[in-house]
Amino acid sequence: MGALGCWLVGLVAVVVTGMVSGFYLPGISTTSYTQDSPIDVYADRLESTHDSLPFNYYNLAFCEPEGEKKRTNMPNLGEILMGERDELTAMKAYMLGDRTCSIQCTKTLNAKQLKALREKIQEDYYMHLNVDNMALVIRGTSGEGSYPILGMPIGKFQDGDAVLHNHYKLLIKYHKSEFSATDLNIKNRKDDEVFNIVGFEGSPESRDYEDASEKEIVKQCKNNAGKPLVVSSNPAGQKITFTYDVTFEESDIKWATRWDNLLEADPDLRHVQWVVILNSIAITLFLTALVAVVLFRTVYLDFARYNNIDDSAEAQEETGWKQVNT
Repeated sequence: MGALGCWLVGLVAVVVTGMVSGFYLPGISTTSYTQDSPIDVYADRLESTHDSLPFNYYNLAFCEPEGEKKRTNMPNLGEILMGERDELTAMKAYMLGDRTCSIQCTKTLNAKQLKALREKIQEDYYMHLNVDNMALVIRGTSGEGSYPILGMPIGKFQDGDAVLHNHYKLLIKYHKSEFSATDLNIKNRKDDEVFNIVGFEGSPESRDYEDASEKEIVKQCKNNAGKPLVVSSNPAGQKITFTYDVTFEESDIKWATRWDNLLEADPDLRHVQWVVILNSIAITLFLTALVAVVLFRTVYLDFARYNNIDDSAEAQEETGWKQVNT
């Protein structure tokens, strides 16, 4: 089989593979949950309105799920094009199961990690979380009312100190699905009542639990006691505990319109990373041109080789008749 045949076989294989995998695009099909179904909380990236350079969520010393840090969510089409990957966080949620003051982890951060935290807080970095491909928003207020803000700030500067947000109040809005429990996307079926996630909101807080025990941490958290957690500059490091709440709220919003609310997001935080987009377009065009040149040269050489074979055969045939006539 010549080079042209190999290219044709490869092209058919690519087309068939695309047809097989093209029945489902992550983030397009609904995911239905029953009561107590696990809901994974994913982190996308850390992004700032003052710095165009995004960072991986685990570049900072956030809590990691035990043995599952490398587990990533199946990206949707937009995330694939933008080169984004969602990574599992240590926060756990179960459909309709409210959680109060759950502990993610307690970590002792060294001086280098604390310095990185202070820098990112000063540069106004936001974390981007999502559940079921639904981005987290916080509520901002203005003279015209409230509006959603994409992402959640990792901290703030207060009286010259870097204050870390180490407690997250998460609100998951759900809508009772109109589909039956025979839906293939349902996870851990227990009854006929199924739900779709239609909203994800958060509210960050700062709480200094100091060196309290786990029981005392939960008590302080529930009483909303304690002062804000200031990121230390102590070379010996600092112990930090991360906690979170999860609350569920029924909503009239249907799954098909759940993204409409994000269109009203604060334009300052909804900015598009033009540098990343242009870079992706440039790489795509370069690779496309490279493949086109290679394909053209291969096909051209194949046809040229076949033409040479025909010319040689005709020349031999003509030469043979001349020899007979002579």
